[in-house]
Amino acid sequence: MDALLKWFRENDGKIRDLAPRDQRDFPHLVAMAKGHALFNLPQRDHTPGETLTAKTEDIESAKLICAKIIESNRLGLPPYAYDWWMESLSSLLEAAGEEGLTKTQFSQSYYNRFKTRLSDKSRRRLIATFDEAGFLEERINPGDKRTTKLYALGVGVGNEIKNNLEEESTSYAKNPNLDNYDGKLRVEGASLQGKLEKILGVFATYPDEALREDLVLGLLFDPLGIGADEGRKFLSVLLRNGKIFSPRPGYLKLTGGE
Repeated sequence: MDALLKWFRENDGKIRDLAPRDQRDFPHLVAMAKGHALFNLPQRDHTPGETLTAKTEDIESAKLICAKIIESNRLGLPPYAYDWWMESLSSLLEAAGEEGLTKTQFSQSYYNRFKTRLSDKSRRRLIATFDEAGFLEERINPGDKRTTKLYALGVGVGNEIKNNLEEESTSYAKNPNLDNYDGKLRVEGASLQGKLEKILGVFATYPDEALREDLVLGLLFDPLGIGADEGRKFLSVLLRNGKIFSPRPGYLKLTGGE
């Protein structure tokens, strides 16, 4: 048990403060070691109906299994999807840049990796999973508004932001007494890194407190002007990068706080 706990703290425990959502994985690790020992029952010291002594081999096997799913489990992705992302999909999406990735290209990449076809229903579900985890965005294809394309988070929005800024700035110039004009345009036009820093600034204001997710989203919208859907994606990125963590369901906290 001590050996497993030490390994867990050093690995699943790259963990960023060992939040409860991460600590819950430890019983699964212990269960894997027990299962491996039970599978090899004839070769283990045991008292029928009472105790079974696991060997180092059982512990090492549990570590091997757990190491393959630690990161994907933390991010809320199936292990196969996370492996695909790391091996090829992320590079493909990055290479697509502002052109974006078509769904046909997405499906072709899936076929190249798994040698099986991806149904429309499965593709929609898989894209939604990546989207919710903050890995990519699905947006209207500017060349054909009947279709959508996939983009790395924050990529391919430059012209859209520029046009929106020009339109809204013109509107403000014509109507200088607009009640809702409060400087949000500067945030909407900010870079991805700039937005992430502003969001971290919200948490830095309350470094020792766990904040309700709905409260955080409210603070992102007013005064920062970041909508709920976009805010959730940015929060997913910060969770994935270990900048914030979830001490309990529905709450978020700055990593490193008390």
